[in-house]
Amino acid sequence: LGSPVIDETGLLGQVTRDYPLSAEVTLITDRDAVVPVQIQRTGERGVLYGEPGLGQGGLELRWMPTAADVRVGDLLVTSGVDGIYTAGLRVARVTAVVRQRDTAFARVICAPLADVEGGRHVLVLKPLTPLAPAPPADIVKSGAVPRKPHAASVPAAAGAR
Repeated sequence: LGSPVIDETGLLGQVTRDYPLSAEVTLITDRDAVVPVQIQRTGERGVLYGEPGLGQGGLELRWMPTAADVRVGDLLVTSGVDGIYTAGLRVARVTAVVRQRDTAFARVICAPLADVEGGRHVLVLKPLTPLAPAPPADIVKSGAVPRKPHAASVPAAAGAR
């Protein structure tokens, strides 16, 4: 679970369910998809959200300040800060930037580089840090979710000479 999925042109999504002979992938254009990215030209970081009803590709780079140096045509790559996607995977290209005086953030619309409409061949990568499986449903219902034990503390001077 959590493995990035790419095609020859860019990031498609992430494995969210696995089965013995197949897997389910949540596409980057899905409403639940969030990908930490950076603008390759400037290195400025942002968060890319899936917006399926948006048109022009279905991706929005949110929380970019109005004064940010982002332009139509800029390439977005993964930043690697989430521990899932390695840094530098190609993700999207900026298709529109709307700046308004009455808001602190620009509206940045993007198009995915990968073929999210039905590519035939993909590559599943290992995540940087694998996601832990969800606890069994009966444990969640009872509220008895196991907790991580507290680590024993060792004084800094112990064993030091």
